[in-house]
Amino acid sequence: MNVRRALIWTLSWTVLALSLPTVLSAGTVITLKEQSTQGSSDNKVYLDGGKLRFEAGSGGARHVILYHSANGSLQILDPAKKTWFEMPAEASAASQQAAATKKVMDRQDLTPARKQMILKNMKASSERHGLFGGPAVPAEYKKVASGVTVNGFTADEYEVVLRGEKAREVWLADPKSLGIDAADAVALKSMAERLAASTGSSSSGFGLETGSPRGVPVRTVSYVNGKKAITTDLSAIGQQDVAATLFDVPKDFKQADPGAAAH
Repeated sequence: MNVRRALIWTLSWTVLALSLPTVLSAGTVITLKEQSTQGSSDNKVYLDGGKLRFEAGSGGARHVILYHSANGSLQILDPAKKTWFEMPAEASAASQQAAATKKVMDRQDLTPARKQMILKNMKASSERHGLFGGPAVPAEYKKVASGVTVNGFTADEYEVVLRGEKAREVWLADPKSLGIDAADAVALKSMAERLAASTGSSSSGFGLETGSPRGVPVRTVSYVNGKKAITTDLSAIGQQDVAATLFDVPKDFKQADPGAAAH
């Protein structure tokens, strides 16, 4: 009797386990330390089988990018407002920015001064995060050094030139040396290309560029008007169980548009 009960118990739990969806899987989690004159923040990148989640900013200015390399879908989330919008693949930088600008200017509930403030914030978001149509000019990479050690990783140093001026310094490490598998390395690279195709921006927000050499940035120094503005360091990387829902838009978020997301 005891053996029979034990067998039934085992079979019941086996059937239950097989019927439950897999909610956790081993993914790669990257922590990025960002420092500027306005303070510092810890940004996160989650990678799992070609899916990517990028969390950046701090407080009410925090935003999330979700990207699936399999179908090229890319969503921008605003956790503070619980809103999101889809970055359309077919939109050019000019048309996307023009559409967002028109939606702001057509709003009857805003004063002219408020509209100008929103447009100014949109421009700042473009320059800071590459979300609303940045420079369409491709960046030029100039190799400065090979095999240097940065944050404990071996990397190659590049100077990134945009419109004839130094825009960034970036140190790129081999994905394999960081323990990042091929599918996730492709997701990182293709996200940069996807953002550039949709927004015209040459930066994905933490040092990856369209047409950049192969590698993962372990340090990025951004320049504004010839001066160092933001330094982003890869401070930690490791394997961690992550929920599949982390790469999906939460059900309680409402869909918005790029113009609405800027204010």
